[in-house]
Amino acid sequence: MKRNLKYFLVSFIIFSLFTACTKVDTDNTSVPEPPIQTELPKPEGMSDAQYQNELRIIRETKATIETTTEGFPYQAYLDLGLHSETMQDYATAEECYQKVLETDETNYFALNNLAVVYERLGEKQKALELYAKLSDAYAESWEPLSDALRLFKELDRAEDGTKVLEHFIQNYPEEKRDADFQKLISEKFKYLNDKE
Repeated sequence: MKRNLKYFLVSFIIFSLFTACTKVDTDNTSVPEPPIQTELPKPEGMSDAQYQNELRIIRETKATIETTTEGFPYQAYLDLGLHSETMQDYATAEECYQKVLETDETNYFALNNLAVVYERLGEKQKALELYAKLSDAYAESWEPLSDALRLFKELDRAEDGTKVLEHFIQNYPEEKRDADFQKLISEKFKYLNDKE
């Protein structure tokens, strides 16, 4: 009797472990669960707790993308891109932002974050093009303009930066061109043409 009980318990434990690690699809065939993503190395300076948290968020976000049945999961792709970027997985981040841009070509967060990814990969020309596109699409936003001007200066292309700045001024709403606007524009022109 004890032997049967012991056999039953061992069998139950093995069965429980097996079913916890697999799922059954609609054809009643056993499909292994995706493994916990461990192939991403821990970025330098990241704590173990943050690393584990990032991996968890990435797994959960991928699951959300895979199970979304209605509409396009913009936020999930943006989140996956951001957390992949945090883990220095720039290829996945780029892919996520590109997917969002295929559906919404002027999505501010996807354009901006993709530009940041390109900068980190050393692809400054691609980053510059995205910052310029952002500056055009969001005429009242100073951040993409500032990033574009910084890259123009780094690439020793102040003349092109000046043209983008002039284009920005033309598109900026007339009613918002106050003294602060004039001061910022003056500072931007000075920054571009300053030979540090």
